[in-house]
Amino acid sequence: NFPLDLASAEAPSVNS
Repeated sequence: NFPLDLASAEAPSVNS
């Protein structure tokens, strides 16, 4: 799973 935004580590992960 990769973060929705690399800049935002707090962002939820996507691509399960």
